[in-house]
Amino acid sequence: MEQINGLKILKTVLLLYIAAYLFYGVSLFFFPNLLWDVSGSSEPLGLGWIRWAGGPLIAMGIGGIQVFRNPARQGTFITIATLSALFIGLGLLYSKIYDHSISSTWFHMAPCVINLTLFALLLAARQGAKEILKEDKER
Repeated sequence: MEQINGLKILKTVLLLYIAAYLFYGVSLFFFPNLLWDVSGSSEPLGLGWIRWAGGPLIAMGIGGIQVFRNPARQGTFITIATLSALFIGLGLLYSKIYDHSISSTWFHMAPCVINLTLFALLLAARQGAKEILKEDKER
């Protein structure tokens, strides 16, 4: 019963992860102009520096879909997803505090809070589903 609850929580968190990463990935990759306009910045920017980040985010979202479909022995992906959410969140927080980001605060802090929240949720879900995610030692 405990394993089933852990799996349900993991799958719920994965859905949030997939939605966030695909949303931001597709936005950055296909619509960087629109995203830049929404940011509230008046500074000119070469959008290639924004567009490239969409590719890895889309790939992580697709990886999340794969794990959602079959989470058994996928602890490595969950660990990578957890760390990516942490580093993205911390990077955004650092840039807002120390680099005086030119975008509006809400625009900058929304993905920061989303990623730090995903980090905490993935960490908890990973712990709750550790038996399902565990790699076989016999290989």
